[in-house]
Amino acid sequence: MEKVVLYLRVSRKKQIHGLEAQMFFVNTYLQLTRATVLRVYKEIESGYDEYRPELEKAIRYCKRTGATLIFSTMSRLSRNALLVAGLMMKRIRFIAADKPYADDLDHLEDAIDAERELRRIRRRTKEGLQAAKAKGVELGKYGKVLAGINREKADAFAKEKGPIIQALHDAGYSYESIARLWNKEGVSSYREGCFWHASTIYDVWKRSMTIN
Repeated sequence: MEKVVLYLRVSRKKQIHGLEAQMFFVNTYLQLTRATVLRVYKEIESGYDEYRPELEKAIRYCKRTGATLIFSTMSRLSRNALLVAGLMMKRIRFIAADKPYADDLDHLEDAIDAERELRRIRRRTKEGLQAAKAKGVELGKYGKVLAGINREKADAFAKEKGPIIQALHDAGYSYESIARLWNKEGVSSYREGCFWHASTIYDVWKRSMTIN
């Protein structure tokens, strides 16, 4: 029976309930493989940061026990492609629970996509701040910058939550039941403090289907 170590990550404390959402893919993988979970590591750090204490602990434990590192999606492991490449060089076996049959090249491509997405959001945010500080900035033009930043963030949110919604829907959950489940578990919505509704679940899923 396969021995595994679980790694769950969010970027900020206010996203802590997102850890439960990550467990959906992980639990599906565990049910299919009947793997034995040795340890679970949880972390609140940016996906781009190279130094992640809990991830380092998880890696060391995997080396010591020969266990496989499991995480929900590549963006939850890291948004730093070099970090992912480094794990490959260390011969650490890892699996993204949403793509259990992916090979090393698939993982690297996903890591590159995750990093590009993060850099795009940061670039748009920086441009927005510079526009706000610039003298004589027209409100309409700055509004367009803000709209672009918000669009990038909304796309990133939909890209993360969309596949989970699809998997739950395929498992027999209606959009309304997903909303009830996520409200009960405290899964953060795009607008902090707002509750999930069937319509917002559908809107996030629909948006995720249109992202290139």
